[in-house]
Amino acid sequence: MKYAQTTTAISVHAIGDNPVFGESTVTVSIDDDGGGSFISLFQPSGGKIDLDYEQLLLVVDAAKMLMEGVEPDK
Repeated sequence: MKYAQTTTAISVHAIGDNPVFGESTVTVSIDDDGGGSFISLFQPSGGKIDLDYEQLLLVVDAAKMLMEGVEPDK
């Protein structure tokens, strides 16, 4: 039997915060419950959102539109 390595999750977190259970951590993962792959956004505090690929693209576009009028923090 041969084995491979596959990345299925990435943690986004503040520098210095724990990447697994830190307060700022959001884990982005690809999941599949038998009906096709989807993206999950999970926070250790208990929040979770599941989005299929099309939904994810629309959410990212919506966030970009909202951020256009916002000054970035310096």
